[in-house]
Amino acid sequence: MEIFLKKTLGVEKSATLKEQTRKTVLVGLRPHPLHDQILFKLGSSHSLRLISNGLDLVRLIPEERPSLILLESDLPGLSGFQVAQLVKGHPTLHAIPIIIIVSQGYQIGQFWAKEARVDFCQPAPLYDPEKLSEIALKLVREFNTSSISEEAWEKLSSELSGDGVLAALSEILDEHLLESTIANHIARLSQGSTDLRNLVRSIMLLLRDILEYDAGAIHLFKQSEIYTFVAKGKPEDEHKVFLQNVIEYGDIYNVHLISDENVQPSEVPLGKFPPAYHDEGENPTIFTIPLEVRQGIIGTLTLETFKSAVKRDYYLRMLELITQQIALALDDALLYQEVHRLSTVDELTKLPNRRAFYALIEKEIIRTIRFKLPLSVAILDIDFFKNVNDTYGHLQGDCVLSECARIFNSSIREKIDTVARFGGEEFIILLPQTDNEKSRIVVERLRTAIEQHSFRMIESDGSLKVTVSVGLASIDGKTAHTLDEIINAADKALYKAKESGRNQIVEISDLD
Repeated sequence: MEIFLKKTLGVEKSATLKEQTRKTVLVGLRPHPLHDQILFKLGSSHSLRLISNGLDLVRLIPEERPSLILLESDLPGLSGFQVAQLVKGHPTLHAIPIIIIVSQGYQIGQFWAKEARVDFCQPAPLYDPEKLSEIALKLVREFNTSSISEEAWEKLSSELSGDGVLAALSEILDEHLLESTIANHIARLSQGSTDLRNLVRSIMLLLRDILEYDAGAIHLFKQSEIYTFVAKGKPEDEHKVFLQNVIEYGDIYNVHLISDENVQPSEVPLGKFPPAYHDEGENPTIFTIPLEVRQGIIGTLTLETFKSAVKRDYYLRMLELITQQIALALDDALLYQEVHRLSTVDELTKLPNRRAFYALIEKEIIRTIRFKLPLSVAILDIDFFKNVNDTYGHLQGDCVLSECARIFNSSIREKIDTVARFGGEEFIILLPQTDNEKSRIVVERLRTAIEQHSFRMIESDGSLKVTVSVGLASIDGKTAHTLDEIINAADKALYKAKESGRNQIVEISDLD
């Protein structure tokens, strides 16, 4: 017992315990009463070598040839995480069992220990010396040091000597390995989700595994949206303060503010999580990091934490490693979203294109038949549009098309009806839950609005007048009709409207 007490006070090793028959345990623990029980059990039957510096511990591995390495995460020289990464990633040493005790307050410990393939990890708040002792003894019994040859040990002696080599490894382990590990996780997230909101939520959940936070947000400038993920039970007034901080800190990096100064970002809640236990301070610290890609800053990542001031450098260092990967993943998602938008939106009128309209109307027809609801489709064609192009030029024609699209879109029910560019000078309108009589009122209002509107001239102060012909088809939902049947009926009605003199509505209410 006297020998054990000397060890806990920092004596390197006892000659009594330096017996060749005993297996060696390298211990990277700083003195603490919680460690006494496990050290006592291991010391009674094994040779213990206590080293309080991670770098020195690694250098002693070839000399001591340990059957177990017991570490805490916070060690000078090399941290426990770095030692574990080095040993488990080494082609010769990877079989040596490692136990790591994660220091209180570092949420990333569980994540990092798993990535390092540590044999057992225990957070300090859940410290159970009895359980830890049993697992340590079991791992020592199972590992056979003779699996590593004498030649391999000699080679390791030269390989693991020299501060320069290990200092370089320390830097790699601390930055490159952590960054690449997290990058792989984020890459898998971005590959598995094409939905921006789901991707942002997955990223925020990953951050919860790495860094504790009470509230987090990703502010995307071009989207003018703030995605928030906060702890349950956060008071509304505190949430508003956090949101305002996100906006104010984001404004520092937002180069789009000059052109979009009247646009206020909208909040997109991502859900809530159980609050993390914290007793490190009454006032939170807010970290805001820009999300930067080659083209510039696309947004900011903001986290609110109650971590004490001494851990803020650690927090910032982790964020700096992570945010580059997050920015790249979000930039790819935004690019995908833009490509998808361009494939479904008419660039001139900013309305859905024919392809997008067909996808939408197909879903509406299924719903209409299922619930026996009415539905109407109208096709509108600008009369004598070729004359506009021939007389005033195609730029004037584009101006007329854009203005017609604006009038149509502003005259229908928001989030219910849909207007799309059907091709050339034709527009198509979907009116769900609208029978023939009501749809006639809607399209007549549109026809009249175009007839009474004065279209501006590009190259003069004058104005231009145009009219539209309309083909209208309606179903009551009681009889099944295909997508082609409904659109063909509206198209036939449009043909009759143009044949009958234009600037009028022809309707077909009975498709049979």
